[in-house]
Amino acid sequence: MICVLSWLRGSPNPLTLQGDSPEEAIAFLAAVIQNLGDEERTAILSRAVVVEGATAWQSLITSSDPLILVARLNQPEGIGRAIKSGHHVFVPLERSGLMTAILIMAKSCSSSGNVGIVMTSERARAVERTGVV
Repeated sequence: MICVLSWLRGSPNPLTLQGDSPEEAIAFLAAVIQNLGDEERTAILSRAVVVEGATAWQSLITSSDPLILVARLNQPEGIGRAIKSGHHVFVPLERSGLMTAILIMAKSCSSSGNVGIVMTSERARAVERTGVV
């Protein structure tokens, strides 16, 4: 959770989160945002956009208003361009294989460039239900 908060509050960067499904990864992000204070939550949600189409994605990555782009695309192209335009980019991925955990990878959370935080899928579903991380 700390890594996600650092990402939301920090300079534009990509954040990839793997869950049992992309929806679960998005639900985790939503739960983190839901636990913020009213003012910060409103400020973040007013910038957040879930993008499902390539045409919309290409339009939004060049927007001059800083956004939090949730890329619901198979292979979003132009993440670097979005970052250079001042956007945070969240890429929810489906975990392959039998592992049942959520893994957060964020370049900005450690000096080595990657930090892993593991949460069981049962815990992630509880976070989704309750909003408590």
